[in-house]
Amino acid sequence: MDEAEAMLVGPVSGYSNERIGAIRFRLEAVEAQLKALYGRARRHVVEGMNFADEAICAHPYRAAAIALGVGVLIGACVVHRSRD
Repeated sequence: MDEAEAMLVGPVSGYSNERIGAIRFRLEAVEAQLKALYGRARRHVVEGMNFADEAICAHPYRAAAIALGVGVLIGACVVHRSRD
């Protein structure tokens, strides 16, 4: 990353084509890894959303009670902090 930043700031003529190619190769490898990581994270999020949707549809009153309880707790914490 330091080399890429140095290329952006300084003159490019001092770098050989081999060095620029090596930097490009590493950046492409990192890009591929990030795309794979993003794909896995997206799949996990979608699976979690589907699981939550099924659970809410199966137990709507329990889900509403839990959401109400969490909302009350968060509200109590916010009110408590604002008084301090």
